[in-house]
Amino acid sequence: MLGISVRMLREYEKDGLIKPYRNPSNGYRLFSNEDLQWIRCIRELIHQDGLNIKGIRRLLTVMPCWEVKDCPKEIRAKCRAVVDRTLPCWAIAGKHCKDADKCRSCKVYLEAQKRLG
Repeated sequence: MLGISVRMLREYEKDGLIKPYRNPSNGYRLFSNEDLQWIRCIRELIHQDGLNIKGIRRLLTVMPCWEVKDCPKEIRAKCRAVVDRTLPCWAIAGKHCKDADKCRSCKVYLEAQKRLG
């Protein structure tokens, strides 16, 4: 459908570029229309604009999650998304975000996709 291999989708997920929904009963990845549009955007950034995955990750960190979510200073001081700044917040395991399981519908995740798309 997108002209992309399953292996590349897994790579994008491993690198924190996408966060597909997982069916709890079988673990299969399910992609929404927005996910498909975002994957097309990633491919365009790589193939047409010459960015690599590391470059895309850097672009995604431009949208600071702590500003959008207005995180308290004590949370920001310990948050890897603030300290590390090489991965977007949704790609970091063990985040301090109380909505970590809802990244696909998170304002930060969606706004970052819009900015780059």
